[in-house]
Amino acid sequence: KNDLSIGVTKSKNSPYGSFADYTLLNPYWKPYDDEGKIVKLFDDDIEFYGGFSNLPKNPLYNATLNMKQTEEYYYGKMSKDKQNVYRAMLHGLMELSDEFLIPQVPTTDGNWLYDVFFQLRLDHPEIFWAVGFKYRYYKDSPNLILIPEYIFDKNKIREHQKALGARVDKLVRTAMKFSEWDKEKYVHDFICENIRYDKLKKPYSHEIIGPLGHGVGVCEGIAKSVKVLCD
Repeated sequence: KNDLSIGVTKSKNSPYGSFADYTLLNPYWKPYDDEGKIVKLFDDDIEFYGGFSNLPKNPLYNATLNMKQTEEYYYGKMSKDKQNVYRAMLHGLMELSDEFLIPQVPTTDGNWLYDVFFQLRLDHPEIFWAVGFKYRYYKDSPNLILIPEYIFDKNKIREHQKALGARVDKLVRTAMKFSEWDKEKYVHDFICENIRYDKLKKPYSHEIIGPLGHGVGVCEGIAKSVKVLCD
């Protein structure tokens, strides 16, 4: 006699991260500063820890960022060194930092930094405001200083974030109880019925703000919008 058992579980990832992250922390580290604000790092002694990527990070900090759990396909394909760069870059961009440190990667590939930036934005198309970057490097430093290029000023970015967040939440709420197939069809139909191709190819048409904010987009912007809705 054969027995078959099938179980299905629906769950959401906690914004506070994995419990395993907390078990590795020093019990003497304080997650809050003297003013009661969550600290990003428990210690900033780069020399002692052997580089920026090794600094002890506060897992509570991620919960303060305007981020949602997404499928990070390209992150999973990266080496550990590049994953550290990816995480530092993600945090800096989400904070709308003017510049921030990222760890150097020992490689002969001259395009490695651009590749990480490009693939991060494919994993996280909700970061619609960062379109390029410059960087500074000091001899013998284990880090680079990344200077991102934003297409809007910070106040405008926050306004667009709020509007797009409300737009996406409203669209997704309608399909929450749909089957997986019906969810995909729902996204497909929404794109076909509400987005038109932007022949003028405005800069924002390459980002989700074009299709989801203005109803126009090119292939890249439409594909990013599909990912945001599916995530």
